[in-house]
Amino acid sequence: KGDKCNKPQCQLQHPKDGLSTKPDGTVEEGGFEVGEFIEDYLHGKGKRTNPDGTIKEGEFVKNRLHGQGKRTWPDGTIDEGEFEDGHLHGQGKITYPDGEIDEGEFVSGDLRQGKRTYKDGKIKEGEFVNGDLHGQGKRTYPDGEIDEGEFVSGVLRQGKRTYKDGKIKEGEF
Repeated sequence: KGDKCNKPQCQLQHPKDGLSTKPDGTVEEGGFEVGEFIEDYLHGKGKRTNPDGTIKEGEFVKNRLHGQGKRTWPDGTIDEGEFEDGHLHGQGKITYPDGEIDEGEFVSGDLRQGKRTYKDGKIKEGEFVNGDLHGQGKRTYPDGEIDEGEFVSGVLRQGKRTYKDGKIKEGEF
């Protein structure tokens, strides 16, 4: 179901208020697409609203965000920045509904180098693996305590801890 044209590239709206079969064989119910299409794929600038409420807008290659874009998830999470093959890849930012923010360099959707700010004011900056500081980093707590140095899976192993009273401990942890 949807508009067709006989050109290799079209500027169309594809309503998906009923059942729709995509070129890859998947069937979708509901949703809406608007933008540039090639062979029934959203390709170029466009916007896609999925049946689950996810909204994707920006640059697409074969229905996937690729280039500058923004994705808003049903829970309110917002991913924005550089996308590759549907994932944040390059400079980007994720804003979560609870106020947490990840920003920096992403690889396949995962923060690798950057900053994570929590709603309570805690800040983690540096290298990340699997969501934790891993490598050089800095963790600042709301009370003013600061850990900086070499982290392994989120744990400070070598470096400096500055306590809120100003005392400093350096070395291995």
